[in-house]
Amino acid sequence: MSNPTVAVLFGGRSVEHEVSVISGHQVMDALDAAGFPVLPVYITKQGDWYAGEGLHNLDLYREQTFHAAGLKNVFRVSLSPDRSIRQLVVHPGAGGGLLAKSPKLWADVWFPALHGTHGEDGSLQGLFELVDVPYVGSGVLAGAIGMAKAMQKRVRSSSSRYASAAAWASRGRPIARHCARPSTWRSNSTAGRWSRKP
Repeated sequence: MSNPTVAVLFGGRSVEHEVSVISGHQVMDALDAAGFPVLPVYITKQGDWYAGEGLHNLDLYREQTFHAAGLKNVFRVSLSPDRSIRQLVVHPGAGGGLLAKSPKLWADVWFPALHGTHGEDGSLQGLFELVDVPYVGSGVLAGAIGMAKAMQKRVRSSSSRYASAAAWASRGRPIARHCARPSTWRSNSTAGRWSRKP
């Protein structure tokens, strides 16, 4: 019996895009060394998906002019939410012509090596659940709670697990009773972090 093919997703729309590219290649190298067939799936900073063997080369991503669209044996793809398909399909905008042969883009299991928003926050896991494909890592709820730190602290506190004291703030509201000096905080939604407004 042969090993299952593993689709490794890396890159993504997060501010941690470059770190994810490195993580994805480390995962692919380890799977390759263990004898597992790998299907690299690169997600651009704009959210476009590309798949193909040509993406498994870390040196390509160091170039400032890197574009996945120009690589040999790399295809722009989408993961169809249709459960009867359960695989990557060539994106309608990818071109290739009417008589172009469709590549084999099947994976038995999905391994997201994405960091931050749209990767660890439960959104990608929700897509996997919708499509009904097996994947590695936390589920939708665990991913969402893991990224929403205020909610994570509430869950940990309510379950008698250790949770340090914390103050929650929402956009533009003062949290004076929790600070030595009254402050207003603002959200940086792309990174999911808070910073003090002077």
